[in-house]
Amino acid sequence: MPKLRVAVAAVASAILISGVRADEVQLVRLSDDVVSHLTTFQGARGASIGRKVNLSGWLVLNGATFLREEFPALARHLDFDSYRQGLEIDPNSEFVTLPDYPYEMVDGQIVEGMAICPVSECRVGKQLPFRIEIESTDPE
Repeated sequence: MPKLRVAVAAVASAILISGVRADEVQLVRLSDDVVSHLTTFQGARGASIGRKVNLSGWLVLNGATFLREEFPALARHLDFDSYRQGLEIDPNSEFVTLPDYPYEMVDGQIVEGMAICPVSECRVGKQLPFRIEIESTDPE
């Protein structure tokens, strides 16, 4: 199965979508201008397959918690994944926790990591890596 890599051409920002306490991980939704370019890898060489996926609204997998009613289909998907892995779940809990994958931050903004589709329009539970290219502004 080919591995997927996402490169983002435009400068993008993340949008916080859930109020949280200061000690909690914030739920982050990718903004409208995050577009991925899928690349397949065979051996050490990558080749573009010419497909773009808009990651608008996808959630960053950073271990954040969301209300079950915000994304009910995603909550069911994550519950099922946990059940398959033999983990204990409480489907009556008001909150669901996203998986926690490593991510990179620049100036307080997540710029690289894994994201998950929260709605059926992009196949609930589909995960893709992303990388947001930040244009540097060098002072002269």
